[in-house]
Parts: sequence; structure tokens; C-alpha cells
Amino acid sequence: MRSGRQHLAIDPDRCDRCGRCVAACRQGALRVGGGYIYVDTSSCDACSACADACARRAISITSAREAADGAEGRVVWTLRDAAVVLAVMSASLVATRLLMTSDAVVAMVPEARALLRSATLVAFFAIQLLTVTTLARLRGASLVRAFGLRRLRRRMSYVATTVAFVIVLLMVTRGVAYAWAAVARAAGWAPPDGAALTALFGGGGLGLALAMVSLVVLGPVAEELCFRGVVLGALGARWGAWAGIVSTAVVFAISHLTAWTFLPLVTLGIAAGCLAWFRRSLLAAISLHALYNGVVVAAAYWLAR
Repeated sequence: MRSGRQHLAIDPDRCDRCGRCVAACRQGALRVGGGYIYVDTSSCDACSACADACARRAISITSAREAADGAEGRVVWTLRDAAVVLAVMSASLVATRLLMTSDAVVAMVPEARALLRSATLVAFFAIQLLTVTTLARLRGASLVRAFGLRRLRRRMSYVATTVAFVIVLLMVTRGVAYAWAAVARAAGWAPPDGAALTALFGGGGLGLALAMVSLVVLGPVAEELCFRGVVLGALGARWGAWAGIVSTAVVFAISHLTAWTFLPLVTLGIAAGCLAWFRRSLLAAISLHALYNGVVVAAAYWLAR
């Protein structure tokens, strides 16, 4: 059950007795039954194959330091936590939209308007980060520990496979977005182009920097912690993986309040949810989200040159 600096953390309540962990264990050290997960500590080498195979996170890997501190991995989020995150996000989103579209802001000179709108978006994402940080602290965990963001000690094959999944899913999600935009234009429903993005943040190098900070750095981190971290964690543990992933993706798309992006954002949400749940990596979900937004920002400012 222990090897070097790694330990197995067991949560039988999350186990659905699918048997994937047993099949993945090269040492034959695992037995799974009704309400228990048995590990033969004399043969287990904590290779993490069982943890990688477990979609429900009933088995996880912790470091020796975490084990000594009594930490057993990520926080198990509740429906109440998810409700708090969504309520705070909804309230701050309404306030953000009202401010950004107010007559006073619209009447500003373009440079001042872009700066104020950018600052408003930064404040919006900061509120989400503060919310999830507070929820983690109430559970006695840091933000990094609560979401497993420090778990980078993986087998190279696992890391390489995860990176490959991120790249493939980026191509799939961007392909869906481009196809949907083409269909919308053919149907006479013209979606907003890159000019809307440059109008929001301003043109030139400053506008590009503001867009990158807001949409490629802060946005993906805050939204993935909220949606694929808390909301998916709560729904998936109670409804199952796919119901949690799809329902979270739908809520994620609705939260952007833009009808024409609904399908592309649902696709992105499902892809990020699969990475977060099946690859057990919120970092991978954040990376996919950041790359997806990065392509949009880069294309908008390239065309605006």
C-alpha cells in the first residue's frame, strides 16, 4: 500500500465494484467486494495503475507528506457546495453584464471602456476563485490540495496519453465550433466575429494582453475549478460519470448567456469533463479550456491586424 513517497487512499463508499482497478493491478494485490476494497500491502508497490483506472476516485494516490498530515486527496464536494458556486456565479454574472452594458460605460471613450470591461471580467473571475477557495478552506484544505492540482507525479506513459487526449479534444472542440459557425452563417444567423472580441478588450498589443489574461489565464482556471471541480464533483458522485459530465456541460454553456455558442460550449464542457473525470486531472481540463480560448483570441487579433 506504500512505496517511497506515495500512498494509496481508499474510499469504499465511492466504489461501484466495476473491477477496472483489479484488472489494472499487475501485482494482483486488489480485491473488491460489497462495501470494501482490500489491498495486499505485501505485494502492492503503489504504481498508481489502479488509481488511474478508477473513474469514481475510490482509489487515489497521495504523497507521504499528505498522508502524514491526514489528507486523503481531493475534497468530496456536495450538492450544497455546487449550489453555492452556481448562485455566486449567477449573481456576479448578472452584475457584470449590467455594468458592462450600462449607458455610462458605453459612453466612455473606447480605450477607457476596454480597460473598465477588462477589469470587470477580472473581478468576476476573482469572485469565483474566492468562492472555491473559501469552500476549500471551510473543509480544512488549500485550493491546491482540494482540487488535486499538485498531483503531477504520474507515470510518463500516463502523462503522455493525457497530453495526447488534450490535443485531440482541442481539435475536436474547435472543429465543432467552426462547423457550427459555418452552419449558422449558411442559415442566415450570423454569429459574432473577432471584431466583437477586439471591441470588448480594445485593439493592439494592450487589447491582446488584456484578452489573454482574462480569457486564456483567469477564465479557464476559475471556470474549471467551479464547473469541472465543484459542480461535476458533486453531480458525478451522485448521478454517475456521464450524467454529471453532460449536465455540468449544459450548465456551463448556459452560464455564458450566448445562444449561438451553446453547442460549441457544451462540446467543450463534455471534453473538459471527460479529462477531469476519467483522466483524473483538472490540470488537463484547464489546459484544454485555455488552449480553446487561446485559439479564439489569437485568431481574432490576427484578423484585426
